[in-house]
Amino acid sequence: MVWPITDPFVRPGAINKHRFIVASCFFWFVGFSASIQAQATLNCSASYQISHSFANGAQWDMCWERQNREGIIYSDIYYTAPGGSARQILNSVAIAQIHVPYDDDGARYHDVSDYGLGTSEYLNNLQAADCPDGVRVQENGKNVICRSVYTDETSSLTNNATTPSEILSVFSVSHVGAYNYIPEYRFHDTGVIEPVMGATGTLQRYGSNTAEGWTVRTGSNPVGISHLHNYYWRLDFDLGASGTDDVFEEIEFVAESGSNTSFAKSVTDFTTEVARSINADTRRFWRVRDNTDNNADGLPVSYDILPLDTGHRDIGPADEPWTENDIYVTQHRACERFASRNPSDPGGCLANEHVSDFVNGESLVNEDLVVWFGITFHHIPRDEDEPRMHAHWNHFRLIPRDWTAESVNSQVNFPPAIIDISDQNNLLGETINLQIIADDPSNQIITYTQSGLPAGLTLDANSGLISGTVTAAEGTYPVSITVTNSGNASNTIELNWSVDTDTDNDSLPNGIDNCPSIPNINQLDTDEDGDGNACDETPLGACASFASADVPQAISTSGTPTVLSSLSVTLNGALSSVAIIDLAGSHTYMSDLIFTLTNPSNTSVTIIESSCGGNDNFDLTLDDGANSSYPCPPIGGGTYLPSNSLAPFVGQSAGGQWTLTIADTFNDDGGSLDSWGLQICTGDTTSSNDQFWSEGFEGVNNWTPDPLGTDSATSGQWSAGDPIQTQISQGIIQPADSSEGTQALITNPAGGSVGANDIDGGAVTAKSPLISLPSATNIALSFDFFFAHDANATSADYFRLKLVDTFNTTLLVIAEELGTSAVREGQWTTVNNINLNAYQGQDVALIVEAADDGTSNIVEAGLDNIKILTTQLDADSDGIVDSLDKCPNVANPNQLNADNDSFGDACDAFPNDPDNDIDGDTISGHIDNCPAVANGPNDASNQLDNDGDDTGDACDIDADGDGIDGNGSGGPGTDINDLDNTIATDADSDGVDDAGGGTLNGPDNCLGVPNADQANTDGDGLGNACDSFPNDPDNDLDGDTISGHIDNCFAVANGPNDASNQLNFDNDAFGDACDTDADGDGFDGDGAGGPSANDVDDLNAGLAVDPDGDLVDSSNVLAVIQDNCPAEANADQINNDGDAQGDACDTDADGDGFDGDGAGGPSANDVDDLNAGLAVDPDGDLVDSSSVLAVIQDNCPAEANAEQTNTDGDAQGDACDPFPNDPDNDLDDDTVSGHIDNCPAVANGPNDASNQLNLDADTFGDACDTDADGDGFDGDGAGGPSANDVDDLNAGLAVDPDGDLVDSSSVLAVAQDNCPAEDNADQTNTDGDAQGDACDPFPNDPDNDLDDDTVSGHIDNCPSVANGPNDASNQLDDDNDSVGNVCDAFPNDPDNDIDGDTVSGEIDNCPTEPNTDQLNTDGDSEGNACDADDDNDNLTDIEEQQYGTDPLLIDTDGDGITDAEEIAVGRNPNQFDAFIPLPLWAFGLLSLIMFGIYSYRSKPFKK
Repeated sequence: MVWPITDPFVRPGAINKHRFIVASCFFWFVGFSASIQAQATLNCSASYQISHSFANGAQWDMCWERQNREGIIYSDIYYTAPGGSARQILNSVAIAQIHVPYDDDGARYHDVSDYGLGTSEYLNNLQAADCPDGVRVQENGKNVICRSVYTDETSSLTNNATTPSEILSVFSVSHVGAYNYIPEYRFHDTGVIEPVMGATGTLQRYGSNTAEGWTVRTGSNPVGISHLHNYYWRLDFDLGASGTDDVFEEIEFVAESGSNTSFAKSVTDFTTEVARSINADTRRFWRVRDNTDNNADGLPVSYDILPLDTGHRDIGPADEPWTENDIYVTQHRACERFASRNPSDPGGCLANEHVSDFVNGESLVNEDLVVWFGITFHHIPRDEDEPRMHAHWNHFRLIPRDWTAESVNSQVNFPPAIIDISDQNNLLGETINLQIIADDPSNQIITYTQSGLPAGLTLDANSGLISGTVTAAEGTYPVSITVTNSGNASNTIELNWSVDTDTDNDSLPNGIDNCPSIPNINQLDTDEDGDGNACDETPLGACASFASADVPQAISTSGTPTVLSSLSVTLNGALSSVAIIDLAGSHTYMSDLIFTLTNPSNTSVTIIESSCGGNDNFDLTLDDGANSSYPCPPIGGGTYLPSNSLAPFVGQSAGGQWTLTIADTFNDDGGSLDSWGLQICTGDTTSSNDQFWSEGFEGVNNWTPDPLGTDSATSGQWSAGDPIQTQISQGIIQPADSSEGTQALITNPAGGSVGANDIDGGAVTAKSPLISLPSATNIALSFDFFFAHDANATSADYFRLKLVDTFNTTLLVIAEELGTSAVREGQWTTVNNINLNAYQGQDVALIVEAADDGTSNIVEAGLDNIKILTTQLDADSDGIVDSLDKCPNVANPNQLNADNDSFGDACDAFPNDPDNDIDGDTISGHIDNCPAVANGPNDASNQLDNDGDDTGDACDIDADGDGIDGNGSGGPGTDINDLDNTIATDADSDGVDDAGGGTLNGPDNCLGVPNADQANTDGDGLGNACDSFPNDPDNDLDGDTISGHIDNCFAVANGPNDASNQLNFDNDAFGDACDTDADGDGFDGDGAGGPSANDVDDLNAGLAVDPDGDLVDSSNVLAVIQDNCPAEANADQINNDGDAQGDACDTDADGDGFDGDGAGGPSANDVDDLNAGLAVDPDGDLVDSSSVLAVIQDNCPAEANAEQTNTDGDAQGDACDPFPNDPDNDLDDDTVSGHIDNCPAVANGPNDASNQLNLDADTFGDACDTDADGDGFDGDGAGGPSANDVDDLNAGLAVDPDGDLVDSSSVLAVAQDNCPAEDNADQTNTDGDAQGDACDPFPNDPDNDLDDDTVSGHIDNCPSVANGPNDASNQLDDDNDSVGNVCDAFPNDPDNDIDGDTVSGEIDNCPTEPNTDQLNTDGDSEGNACDADDDNDNLTDIEEQQYGTDPLLIDTDGDGITDAEEIAVGRNPNQFDAFIPLPLWAFGLLSLIMFGIYSYRSKPFKK
């Protein structure tokens, strides 16, 4: 037999060394024969290309585009047979119509032309669940195509063996009405094209006549009406190099001479447009062949059109002629797009034409042919179609005929295929190794180029590896990767590359972290709302109500209208329940209406079907949790079951636009949609257990080893890895697998022999990330662990798991296992329900410890599958946990909440008031006319509304509606602009409104006393008519019954009832009771007219007093003259200086300012008193210094200055004035005269540092200049330092000590001098730090020699580790990788362990493939991980896998003949055979032949 040989996978750009060598030998043996591999240059951008190469060497290439009507159209479709070249098959293929006539003739839809498959409304956004094994292809952010490859059927094209056939599948999903249509195209590696149509969704129309369908449910209209799906495809064939040389043929097999045992083939070529039907009797089929392009055997290449149905099953009425045939062939015309209802077009198409109109006798010779093919599916509903049907599939096939014997015609250079990569998001400083995978279908050499990569990353032009460390600034970078083959055909992919930060240090960039501020490496998001549980206030989900804002909407009485109303749901996450609330409106004959609800994912459910006959109107809530179906008429506001379950919405995204569609199926009756809304819950609101936090060690491991720096063991440190079983004679130490998943946290890294890496000589620890425990009812921890040791263990060997706080203080020892002298095997143990309730709301972490106190025994441990669960309560048992329940103590499973507050209707005292009676007056806010001011039944203003404006008087700032506001606080007040603020009243009927501001004037100044004139003499607010003291604005302030305007003591009672009744001894304006000088003698008494020490005459008020006996009355009461010296006898009353005192008692009798002896006699202080009244002139300048007897007083009494000059006009003459020009006489005492002092009020003289300094040469010295340097920025106003003018630190001076004209204080120059002590006018600063190059010891290093090794960081190969001239490692770099030895983890490996297996590249036997174990079976230079032939038996490992042989053994069956030798002679290498010696030349010849066959295995081997 011949063993199957298939092409091993070869990485792009790599050389298959086996094929290259064998092909070279085979050339001389069989002669050279090869076709040139061709590629197609597709007429579309890379993002609209689909290419796939199969294992058998075949390839499909095509373009795609989206059209609003046809949906996804595929074009430029090329197929490359194995070993052949690319040839075009179709110019395009598209759905041309979905015609749906119902058996009751109640509807006949044309879904493609009338609705369309490709608009945003109808084309679904595919979710991950829709494309589980494929890749979703996007357009404008919407997933429109699912592309996948799967294995199906069998193929015998590769050699003579039966092998699986691969299929490339592309499909989209479009939602039209109640149906989801799934147009799919399956491209087989054999060249077969299989157009497929799937239909799923819900039944659209129901009735009661069982003859027209099938009973599928109970209740009204239980019959699902049968209907047809007539699918039509438009196939624009372009076989080979030309699109105008194709021929359409019909092939039949007709019985010969009436015999049913022999048949003759009949072939008919059609030269004009034609319509044909299936004929099972003649086994009719059709093909399109190329008229010029033949295969190597001279046969024309062609494609058969193979119907998979045996007969045509639908012919419609006369007005649907397109249903009369199965296949139509027409001349290409761009405007002919749809099989029915084709729109008019200037290209020559008339409105409502159909495919039968297109067949009008036009020639098909040398024309571009279009084939229209239709198949029919009669959908007879089944009970299984409710509530959502399984998909119904219909298909046909296009099968290649005479295609594989390839000619050299139609050679096309296909571009390389690239596997698309998603957008990238990395952290600043993150190390990147991302392999771009591409392949060229003709095995040309390919090169890689890029644009836009973030700084720090590079693309290897030969390997396609993107590598480096991200140094770019935060942001998003558009990146394109282009792959080009040696024939210059290229393909490009584009992506966005984001550089991000990690705020919470959980190793996830903020852009992809669902809790960017809280560490949550597991990214748990129970309710799928985009917020991780760790930061989600409602991690299980939430419930909320939403009301439509585009209602009411009219339902027209004309025709059969469709009303669309929408609402936006802002609650994100997977929907768990939905109810349609407050669905209300009017319509006569409810049976005319069909209500359908559609969610943002385009899933639709008919919630009310045609029912209730002639009943009118609707007002209800629909909920799957209701107990009964809706009544007829469906009114009353109750909650009922919808016509169909709302379950199809469950699990889909809740957020986005929901649409309610009301279809009116009958003319004449109308109405309106008045209101509707949704009550939506997301997440698992009924779950009592929520996985709050978990760790399975499968992804990024961010546990910290040795967190306290206390580890003492020499080996066995904790690390995440895949356990590999190790054991001793008494049992297993490390188990073979993790407890769940692939990896666990273990002390012995996976691999190695038992005891090689176990814990030795101490303890090892590791700490989890910080965990913020919720404030939940119950918190429980579970985990799996193993602890294993041999018989030498003691109690000093242990495993321990602890809960610690943020200071690493132990809160709880969760588990502790101690060693014993008996062997303990490594078996996973599960621990459940560790209660953590005591630590609710705290930040905690887990620390795991394990120890081996010696080195002679074996100790290993592991930890896995850690979970923290929170347990929620459901106190009212309504299926909603308390934390999410709008009424936790009142059962309300539907969670209705009309006012959308925090209380459900079932427990809301005010279910329609979101503020819940905020004013506490027991009246719900939605009907309270003063919702924020109490005016309920217990208030006097109980909902009173005087002016009828729907605002109660209690809160109406204009309660009487007169247009004048009251006091502005909402109630009646004292605002003088509108005192009435209630009702206009006139109690005294004087024509004046009591309160004012109403329909009458006012307010009335005499309430209850008529006074139309409103006279008010004293202006006190009380009218004269009711004012007891109309002339006294103080209204008898002292209460003595005498009006203030005539009371001589208006503030002191002295009326008829008082002894001092208006007495006024001295007849002045003040009565004695309030006169401070009751006798009028000029001396005040005690302020009340009584005796006073200052006025002794008050003892006998009014009597003349003359105590000195000079006959002059000292009281001036009974005499004309008052005594000017009451205690000195001076009858002459002489008073030289004219003051109040006579000379006899005047201490300065001459009034010169110098006192005498106090008695008018001589005084040492006033010598002139010796001769009172004489002029005094001590300086002899004839100017009297006393100014008594002379006109002028001497302004320099001690300096002779007869001219009395006084320039500054002060009290001192120039002769004695030290500052004769300064009237302020040096106010600031700085010895500089004020008339020349530039700071007259601030000392800045010779004794001050700022001695008259004035930098800006204005009129103000620096000491008092608020802008001393004149730069326009004020200082502190006193010439000192100021935040507004930092130059004032140096009193306004521009600082430039180095003379480079750059101000070092940044005041008088644009930039501050970056080298204050060095002249550097150009201010060059290469490294952008604070120092200019002129003074920077490291001008190219912004970190300024961070490691202090005197080597600048820009050339230092270890910028953070000292290795300079003073160090032994002075810049040593043995591997020349620009990383110095002292900081190079792999100092002898220039690639720095590129495969990350911890084995340095210079000794790694697979430097680019991870292989820590360095296993190398055949002992050559390549380890097994990268050795294509591990046992060096000249069979690659892939080939050995195909043959079933052991890739690690040269002779699998041990018969002494190598596997390669047995295969070369056609023997089974897995079956023991006796050795058959062969001559060396024969063995060599056979080997050469077989390897030659292997090289050219694209053509079948023929015996």
